[in-house]
Amino acid sequence: MSADDVTTVRRNLQAKKFAVSNKFIRKTYAPLVKQVNLAHALSACQYCRRCFYYYQQGFMGLLNEEEGEGGGVEQDAELAINATRPLTAALSSKDSNQSSIQHDEDAPTASDREKTSIATSSPNLGTDYIDCREVVLFSRLLRMIEASSNSLRQQLVNDEIRRMEQQVKAVLNEISEDPIRLNTLITGKRVQLAEDLKRTRHIQEKLEEFIAALNSSD
Repeated sequence: MSADDVTTVRRNLQAKKFAVSNKFIRKTYAPLVKQVNLAHALSACQYCRRCFYYYQQGFMGLLNEEEGEGGGVEQDAELAINATRPLTAALSSKDSNQSSIQHDEDAPTASDREKTSIATSSPNLGTDYIDCREVVLFSRLLRMIEASSNSLRQQLVNDEIRRMEQQVKAVLNEISEDPIRLNTLITGKRVQLAEDLKRTRHIQEKLEEFIAALNSSD
């Protein structure tokens, strides 16, 4: 915003008994523009949704009649913008005044704007052009968010698994170094049988070594 724009907005707000500073106006203007653009994009997506439904049903002519009577996306976006708080309404009215002045200056390009409108008045589907780039944008944003969330979730799971592995290894090492605690925690018939087999195998190995020593001495 230029200095003149900030001054005009501040005077408009003062007329409505809102005392704000230039810094506050500049700070508020950026998210306000994003809010207005988001409202227009969402309204365009809703319009494309209706167009797709009418296209499936095969009566696009009714959509053109509805567009001529109701105003389509611009009316929905205007309703969404007017639902904001007073400061938002004041700043958005300032932005709309500037855009109206710019449209008046660019009056010779009205036919170009009609060519790039959301839908034409002709019911022929071969000549209609419906601008649904907002749908593609939100679809890509959704896929990007899903991919980012999956990546973050996998990263958190891997970090948690590594942390748990380290903790389990530390606990097992502590238990293995304490025979009394090991015997207390690990009990049962299978454990006793395994210990007996281990002792029996150890005795058998000693006997084989003794027999081998006797044979070598002979």
